[in-house]
Amino acid sequence: MQFSWTGSDAQSGMRDFQVQEVFGEAQELALTSAGPGSYGVFGQDTTSPCGGGDVGSRFRVVARDKAGNSASSAMTAFNTALVWQEDGTGVWHQPLGVAKTGVWKSSPCSCSDAQRTWYSTSSGSSIKYYLPSVSASADVAIVMGKNSNRAPVALSIDDGPVQIVDTYSPTPANRVVVWRASMSPGAHTLTVTNYATSASMRNRIDVDAVMVAPGWSPQP
Repeated sequence: MQFSWTGSDAQSGMRDFQVQEVFGEAQELALTSAGPGSYGVFGQDTTSPCGGGDVGSRFRVVARDKAGNSASSAMTAFNTALVWQEDGTGVWHQPLGVAKTGVWKSSPCSCSDAQRTWYSTSSGSSIKYYLPSVSASADVAIVMGKNSNRAPVALSIDDGPVQIVDTYSPTPANRVVVWRASMSPGAHTLTVTNYATSASMRNRIDVDAVMVAPGWSPQP
């Protein structure tokens, strides 16, 4: 997560900006800046090599002028990414509904999230993930492996417009976020399809994990 700030005071002038990290009722100073700036927040790994977990940290910026006055920004959303494995299982959250078509096999590897992926070498094989309902706008992302024999993959939300992403890489690359998209509030599906055009060349795709962040909160 990356956020930025700016501010001005025409009378006494700006003194500084303080970035505060808030944990429930507690808080600590993350950064003090003399002027406009930005701050990047990296995911904290509590449930998965891809990041995620119920971190619970939020951030705000407090602007202070030279006369001693201060004003605070609104709090950011939680910097939490929820991660589900390729089979839809999660650690601290409910599993996703999963519907597969075609042929998929499990591929164990310590290089992958939770040490495995689902892979397919059959064009048209697909996985549909039934994502949890979100009460605010959120991003969904797919994590995959890339390699010299990897094929393009077709991705769509709610069976809508399809986006093609090539998972080819001249050298192996693991736990790669190859695609992300924004979702409106409500329940959605994500469909991942093997889009290989040749059975003999670059016909494999490896699905590693699904991520949703931030702005996720379950609806009753």
